[in-house]
Amino acid sequence: MSDMRDTVSHYIVSESALPKVLKDVAKLNSLLERGEVKTVAQGLELVGISRSAYYKYRDKIAPFHEIRGGSSFTLYVELKDEPGVLSQLLEVFARCGMNILTISQNIPINSVAGITITARATGAPADISDFTKQAEAIKGLKKLEILAG
Repeated sequence: MSDMRDTVSHYIVSESALPKVLKDVAKLNSLLERGEVKTVAQGLELVGISRSAYYKYRDKIAPFHEIRGGSSFTLYVELKDEPGVLSQLLEVFARCGMNILTISQNIPINSVAGITITARATGAPADISDFTKQAEAIKGLKKLEILAG
């Protein structure tokens, strides 16, 4: 029988579902990486978590924010079946420096079309959180889910 501790699983979880302590650990890691704080002690005071909480989780959380140039990813979206909605989404890809590799659109059901898109970041790393914020601002977007990348 396999011991569950022998395997490591990774999940993509919305930030809104994370406990505050994990968000604070991620924030402190980011502050240290960017040089905005020089020591862990400075960062702990700034974000307001305990040293033990930080060291318990510091290597367990990292932001899903960057797609490197040449990297591809696949996402699934549901869009309202209205003129211009898909075009708006494709404009977001272009603004974020991403090249569309494939698009597979299903026939709309109840005025909503399911679309699977594979894209590749070109050049400099693309910020996936910036992409998702821009995409989620599209009025006809019903769902956006990153499947792989």
